[in-house]
Amino acid sequence: MALTNVRSDLLSQIGLQPPFAFDLMRRDEVSRTPNGQSITTELGWPLWKLAFTTSERNFGDVVRQQAILNHLASVGNLFYAHDVRRPFPGAYPSGFDLANPIYNPEFEDGLTGWVVSADCQITNDGRGGSKCVQLDKLLASGGSDRRVQNDAGFYVNVTANEPYDFSVYIKSNVETTTGIRLAVNFYDVSGHTLARVATQPQPPRQIMCRRFGA
Repeated sequence: MALTNVRSDLLSQIGLQPPFAFDLMRRDEVSRTPNGQSITTELGWPLWKLAFTTSERNFGDVVRQQAILNHLASVGNLFYAHDVRRPFPGAYPSGFDLANPIYNPEFEDGLTGWVVSADCQITNDGRGGSKCVQLDKLLASGGSDRRVQNDAGFYVNVTANEPYDFSVYIKSNVETTTGIRLAVNFYDVSGHTLARVATQPQPPRQIMCRRFGA
C-alpha cells in the first residue's frame, strides 16, 4: 500500500518535486501477560518512509536540505543553525572548490614555499592563523619595495577558462602614500610570462580580492 502527496509543501522545501510515493510502516508492540497471553499494542499513527534521489548537489545545498529535514524530524522542531562538520562559511559557496591551492598560505611553516625581500620576517600577528610576514619598507626617499611571492617550485597549476579569486589581508602600523599592490602572474610550462593581473595600490587594513580567468 502506498500514499501519495503527503505534505508535499515540506518536501518542496528541500528541492523535491511531485509525484511522491510513501510506504506505510507499522508501529506495534507485542507483550505477554503473566498467564502467557500475548497482547499487541499499536503505539501510534503509522510512520512515513520516504525514498528519493536528488540531482547532483554541492556541499552547501546538502547542508541546507539536511537542516530542513532535521527540523521536521526532531522533537520540538530544533536543529543546528550550521553544519557541525564545517562550522565556518565555505570559501567557495558555489561548490567550485573547497581548498586553498596555495602552499603554506598563512606561513605556519615559516617561509617554506615563499620568496621574500630583504628585511622581511615571520611574526606572530597573523589573522587567520598565528603567523604572518612582516615587510619593512624604507621610508626615506628611494627606499626599495618589499615583496612576498611564491617560490618557483610552489607555483599553482590552474585550469584554462576557470574563474579564480585571489586575496590577501594587509595590516600596517604606519601611514603610507604608495599603498600595497596585489599581482598574479601567469606562466607557461617553460616559465615564460603569459600575462599579469594586478590591482591598483590599496590602503592598509583592507582585504583585497581580485577575480580573474585563467
